[in-house]
Amino acid sequence: MLAKNGTKWDDKVKIVCVSIDQTKEAVVSHVEKKDWQRPIHYHRDKSDCSQVYGVNGVPHVMLIDTKGKIVFKGHPANRSNLEEDFDTLLKGEEIFG
Repeated sequence: MLAKNGTKWDDKVKIVCVSIDQTKEAVVSHVEKKDWQRPIHYHRDKSDCSQVYGVNGVPHVMLIDTKGKIVFKGHPANRSNLEEDFDTLLKGEEIFG
């Protein structure tokens, strides 16, 4: 999505990945194998962020609007079109569902 929409989204859309892999080396290996260089990657390590944000499964998506409000949390399959969601949020509009 970032490569496809890079010009349109410019620097306004960020995809941040928090990995639950056992080691940071596993995260690096996974990112390199999948060629996922554009998203920002973090290794959760001993962080309690999954509990803090109510993450109950993987993958898990949180969409945050232009005001910093979390407007969706859950499995990405529960969104019909994430690219449209990003476009809608960038216009300052709300997403539904």
